[in-house]
Amino acid sequence: MSDLDNLANIDRTIGFPLGRGSGIITVLEELDKDGVSIKDGFGEAPRPFFSGEEDIPLMGTTPLKSTLGADLLLFYSSSCVFSNFFPSPMTVDGREFLSSEQYFMWIKAKTFKDEEKAEEILSAGSPAEAKKLGRQVRNFKEEEWKGTSNRMMTVACYRKFQQNRALRKALFSTAGAVLVEASPRDRIWGIGMGASNVHAADPSKWRGSNKLGRILTVIREHMISSKFLAMLPITPHISAFLFVEFLNCLFYLLIILILSKSNELLLKTPFFKLFYSTGKCNAR
Repeated sequence: MSDLDNLANIDRTIGFPLGRGSGIITVLEELDKDGVSIKDGFGEAPRPFFSGEEDIPLMGTTPLKSTLGADLLLFYSSSCVFSNFFPSPMTVDGREFLSSEQYFMWIKAKTFKDEEKAEEILSAGSPAEAKKLGRQVRNFKEEEWKGTSNRMMTVACYRKFQQNRALRKALFSTAGAVLVEASPRDRIWGIGMGASNVHAADPSKWRGSNKLGRILTVIREHMISSKFLAMLPITPHISAFLFVEFLNCLFYLLIILILSKSNELLLKTPFFKLFYSTGKCNAR
């Protein structure tokens, strides 16, 4: 099943018009068309690093069954791994960021060529501070940002989970559920209501478009279906499948070598020579 088919199935289970959000797939295909070393538009991302193996609990999440029967996983708290405020060290365009929120605000300032504010955002000590500075970007044009912010958020979230193995494991653990940002005040990236709202399980009653939850869901499906290098910290441009096959070939060659050497040694033993000669005599 293709990524677009997966997207259509997600749309169908939560009542969205078919095809909505296919631009996310376009961005993801552009991002990983070159393995895991990709251009973001302002430069090149480095070879990804991989964080530790520790598991991250899914704090601040609420599972619900939608009115159409789909599994939903609602989140909102900054203590949740899916929040852009959650600590997620990442390196993009040669710069280090503490969270996807910091990157998103930085790329916003760069988009409108506010270099001074971009540098301030880089120095921000928390996601909240970065967000506050992002609201002060000069030359900001709302219509222009509407046209590009979806792409930038997709890049931010993709980098977050690409470069942090523990976060990626948490994301993959939600397979089968649609991620939903239950932000009571955000009607763009969230659904405009909290998880405790009586209509939270009914997508037709949502006040917002859940763009963040949708991006995260599609990123997860795309990473899984494209056999993304999710758990192996190996170099870009080497397929995980080919790498495993190469190890298998080495293993079998080693077994064959050991067996051939063992046979040679066995043929040279006095016992084998005596047994072989006795067998030939009996055969006569």
